[in-house]
Amino acid sequence: LESTEINEVIESNIKLSTGVVSNGGNITLLAKDNIAMDAAGDITTLTTGKTIDLQADDAISMVNGTIIESNRGNVRLTALTDDITVGEIKAVNANIAVDAQVGNIFAVVSSNKNILANDLILLAGNAIGENDNYLDVSVTNIATQSGSGATYVENDGVNVNLGGLSVLVQRVKATGSTEDSSTSTQNDFKAGDDIYLVATSGNIVITANNENALTQAKNIVLIAEQGDITINCGGVDQGFFASESIKLIAEAGKITINSTDANSAGLVATKNILIDAKETVEDTDAILVINAKITSKEGYISLLADDSIT
Repeated sequence: LESTEINEVIESNIKLSTGVVSNGGNITLLAKDNIAMDAAGDITTLTTGKTIDLQADDAISMVNGTIIESNRGNVRLTALTDDITVGEIKAVNANIAVDAQVGNIFAVVSSNKNILANDLILLAGNAIGENDNYLDVSVTNIATQSGSGATYVENDGVNVNLGGLSVLVQRVKATGSTEDSSTSTQNDFKAGDDIYLVATSGNIVITANNENALTQAKNIVLIAEQGDITINCGGVDQGFFASESIKLIAEAGKITINSTDANSAGLVATKNILIDAKETVEDTDAILVINAKITSKEGYISLLADDSIT
């Protein structure tokens, strides 16, 4: 589906009030203005490996109950000048990219997960999620960048894979044939403001596999409610950088900080650093394992463990 315009005065939108289903191919929606989906305006591919590609010059909006779902095919949403509001996007055993190039990525208020996938790339010119409504995801690997705003993500346990994630989709042309669309890639875990990453179950693992990858924000807060936190800071000059503070809290588990090189920057904050391993659940190993530098330029460092620090 494609909506074009020959006159800027006339809006050229795609509005879905009923479902779009492909039994054997890929789906592409291109709008010169907005793409809007009602609760019944689901988008579905039934054939294994077929992709879903949505691009709007302005905004892409889903509501509570709207579902975009592929059968093991990649999914990408791109808004060139406005926001993306996510309902439910499902790409089990496949990858998803959500790219609001100058806007925000918002989540509808829902009891369901907003995104289910193997790999997830989140890119926003401003913010990802909100402080009172986190983007709720269930993914294996994630890489995110919010340009001038904060990042608020809740998950079941996740690998922040800074080795570089990529998502490729097929774009359907007017002739009905397809072509590879440009690949969405992301190395970093960065925000112009704060990063809040909460794992409600499972572990948080951050690994700087790529020499150009960085974790960087104003304040960085990682909370694992029922699992461990592991940070692999990487090699020379790589690290975990906060222009203000760092807070790492494992409510019922272990926290490990590693580096692969003696010249790794490790954890660096201008102000305070708190690393706290708690034993709120009996028989968990509430320990800290520190194998990397920890530096506060102007503040305090607190290392707390209900069991041991090594």
